[in-house]
Amino acid sequence: MKRTIYIAAIAALLAFPIYGYSYSGHHMQGKPYHYDVKTVETVSGEIIKVERMNMGCCSMHGIHLTIKTESGSIDAHLGPAAFIEKKMTLAKGDTVEIVGSRITFGDKPVIFAKTVKKGSSLLNLRSDDGTPLWRGSYHRNMK
Repeated sequence: MKRTIYIAAIAALLAFPIYGYSYSGHHMQGKPYHYDVKTVETVSGEIIKVERMNMGCCSMHGIHLTIKTESGSIDAHLGPAAFIEKKMTLAKGDTVEIVGSRITFGDKPVIFAKTVKKGSSLLNLRSDDGTPLWRGSYHRNMK
């Protein structure tokens, strides 16, 4: 019995990095993609697609937007749906301004959002250093 608990505990610890989207960044094929304060920029435009994406090993979903900007379209990864949907409603056709870190994710540029502004509403998703605001006690209560 002790051995089973020990193995389960090790498995949980090893699985923790896969769950990294909700903490430090997305993961793709085991490689973490982190928010980078050196690549922060602002993009604005019209939402042309809103997706709820599975966040990996758990039953949580993340919100991803495709934004049509003056220079083309770009995907924006916001964070856990449970965190976002309690604070802001986002829909196709909405005009938004997103501040975030532009990185390459799966061979294409994406923005990991720090803030989303829609009209006069501002949704804060990350601190200035990129730490997700959904971490800690709020994260445990999102399910």
